Amino acid sequence: MALSNPSQNSMKISILTGLGSLVFALSCSGDSVLSPFPASPSSGSGLPFFPFTDAFPSVRYQQVYGAADFARVGGPFLITEIRFAGGVGAGARIDVNLPNVRIDFSTTSRNPDELSSVFADNVGSDSRVVYSGPLHFYDRALQRFDIRIPLPTPFVYDPHAGNLLMDVRNFQTVPFVDFPRPMEAANVVGDTVSRVYAADVNSASATGIDTVGLLTHFEVIQVPEPSQWALSLLGIAAAIVGARTIQRRSPWSFRVLKDQ
Repeated sequence: MALSNPSQNSMKISILTGLGSLVFALSCSGDSVLSPFPASPSSGSGLPFFPFTDAFPSVRYQQVYGAADFARVGGPFLITEIRFAGGVGAGARIDVNLPNVRIDFSTTSRNPDELSSVFADNVGSDSRVVYSGPLHFYDRALQRFDIRIPLPTPFVYDPHAGNLLMDVRNFQTVPFVDFPRPMEAANVVGDTVSRVYAADVNSASATGIDTVGLLTHFEVIQVPEPSQWALSLLGIAAAIVGARTIQRRSPWSFRVLKDQ
């Protein structure tokens, strides 16, 4: 009789699980999108993360991104992170703590420079909260688009279904002087971004409408085709089955070695 080797079993489980994860990872591919594209700033803006003046105690802000900017990636895909550039003008880098921010994404039929002043009219039926809570909003100053907001709940976006709407509620702004410089923004009529906003997070209608839009870098992960999902599931299933087989051979089980 011989005891099974626990260290070998653990190694086999790790290998099988790793193979399953690798198969799944290979079925997904990461990419990035800039909007508007090309991303050449023509002005600076702080909204929605800091106001023009201290007269904005809170902010409701919507920005539309044209689907054409995402055509290269195709779709559908998951938006996992958004990034902004905080480099317009002289001054120290941005580094503030916002008490309560909510960000929603949805697919909208509204086009750039055609957003409604009524916020609800711009929101798509697939609206999803992608971020909610305190936000450390700061520029790492390592590269151009280095104000990063990872999204705890990624949004599934298909450019073929419409344009992308970012809907931000900043429930409590911080003093204007805490922001030493604005973020990069485009101010071009006819490009792929525009915005509406109000100085009250609970407002139903916008008090400001213009063609400005923050330059935004999107981190995305392509949603695998059904065949790729099937391959991933097979890999994971193989890992699970293999792990269970090994676990049945615990250190307290024995095998009878037959004489040859």
